[in-house]
Amino acid sequence: VTGLMVMRLLTPVQQMIAASRAIGKSEFDTPDIPLPKQPEIAQLAESFNIMKHSMAQQVTTLQEKNEIERELHRQKTEALELQNRMERSRLQQLRSQIDPHFLFNTLNVIQQTAGTETAYRTQALIMALSHLLRYSLMSNDEQVPLSREVRIVDEYYSIYHVRFGERVRMEWRISDLLDLTETMVPSFILQPVVENAFKHGICPKEEGGVVRIRVNPLRTTDEALTQTLQQEGHTVTAGPWPHCLLVMFNGNPAASKAFHAGQFHVQGLASQFAALCCDARPGMRVLDLCAAPGGKSLTIAEQMQNRGELFSGEAMTGRVKLLKQAFDRCGIDRAKPYHGDATILNPAFGLGSFDRVLCDVPCSGLGVIGKKPDIREKTLDGIENLLLTQQKILQNGAKYLAPNGRLVYSTCTVNHHENEAQVRQFLQDNQDFSVIAPQIILSGMRVGEYGTLFLPHETSTDGFFAAILERQKNC
Repeated sequence: VTGLMVMRLLTPVQQMIAASRAIGKSEFDTPDIPLPKQPEIAQLAESFNIMKHSMAQQVTTLQEKNEIERELHRQKTEALELQNRMERSRLQQLRSQIDPHFLFNTLNVIQQTAGTETAYRTQALIMALSHLLRYSLMSNDEQVPLSREVRIVDEYYSIYHVRFGERVRMEWRISDLLDLTETMVPSFILQPVVENAFKHGICPKEEGGVVRIRVNPLRTTDEALTQTLQQEGHTVTAGPWPHCLLVMFNGNPAASKAFHAGQFHVQGLASQFAALCCDARPGMRVLDLCAAPGGKSLTIAEQMQNRGELFSGEAMTGRVKLLKQAFDRCGIDRAKPYHGDATILNPAFGLGSFDRVLCDVPCSGLGVIGKKPDIREKTLDGIENLLLTQQKILQNGAKYLAPNGRLVYSTCTVNHHENEAQVRQFLQDNQDFSVIAPQIILSGMRVGEYGTLFLPHETSTDGFFAAILERQKNC
């Protein structure tokens, strides 16, 4: 009897062992373990059966997912190939529309004229441009010697070097074992890569590679942070106003221990200017209607010495979390990031209750093309909707503002219609407001009747606009 009981206990276990071995070989079609009469063993067998079916389902799901991914990869590959064929077709169409003889004869005339007038630098540029165009328009070969690709990149670099000087450098490192004339590569394989590297390598450094940062006086002082950053191997100089430093970082600014300690945040001079125009003070109630990524809100909170109330709004839910993280890192607990559409008035905030309101509105971004090259591909089609959005936000900002409060309107564009014209229209609709001149000055900025304009070539900053609007005290 005892042996029979042991066999009844062991049989399900042996069946589970055999089924487990089958599962190890990805065989899930074995029969389910029969449920014995003993409750404990029956529960174990039932759980095993459930686990087996669950694993089978997971394996099936993974296989289906892999099939879908392979199909998507195939479709993407076909789409890329189609795009390449279309680009080659457009290039052929362009070639058919250009008279190469006229073009190159013209370039030759300009080159010879430059030489006659001893403008040798211009002569070299024209020669480089001529080689580039000749290669682009006259070559139909899909495979070319690597030496030809290297030469074209050299010509391209020579043009870029004249434009950017020492801010762009290129160095070839080619193995001695590689025969450039015998090695064949697809035509135009190198130049686009180098061009992309130049664009993305130079554009974030339009200000000479120097990063503008804002010192957090809640955590440190200008002098202490300067010393800390220098000890980390960075080059630091004082900025144009207090709590602003110009740093040549030896690596990523976010990798600095001082950054993780919340002792500074990265913020361009024009952006700092807009925040400082608010002139926020301790104990005030301040509203930043379009706050992300948070640089201006951080500067405002630090101006307030983390005393008072700061509401920082953002229309995109995911970016609200980023605002919270920035405030936590910098030790700011009086700021309240929230999700909200600035074009929709929210009476719950308290209309007429804020001492300061910042409207850093969505814009065309024409002032930051250097940092966002994709803006170059955009047009101003449909700008009427954008202008309407800006007007709504500015009008809402005025409704939140307390008597004798200050409203700051700012953009990162140099488009007159989004800047001065918007302020002029606002003043016509709100005659109790007037434009106030800024108290802080940066060399090259243009202070006008309707606000202050930053042009990159004059201020060495992003293109930017800010207007300080105050309610007249006698209204």
